[in-house]
Parts: sequence; structure tokens; C-alpha cells
Amino acid sequence: MAIRDPLYREIADVVIETDERPPRMVVLEIIERLEALAPR
Repeated sequence: MAIRDPLYREIADVVIETDERPPRMVVLEIIERLEALAPR
């Protein structure tokens, strides 16, 4: 994963850290971040 992580982050539109966070908080952040993205 250490080799792939920088590549994934380079092409990602959104990166969400999920470590030690409850699923509800992760989902709320995903929704918030997706709404903030400019439409394609």
C-alpha cells in the first residue's frame, strides 16, 4: 500500500481519512466533500 497510496492520492478527487471514525461521520464528510466539488 505504501507504493500505491501516493498514486491514488495524485489522481483522487476526494480523499477521506476513515481511521478510528464512526461510519456516520465518514458518510457525512463524503457527502459534504462531494457537494463541494465543481460539477463536471
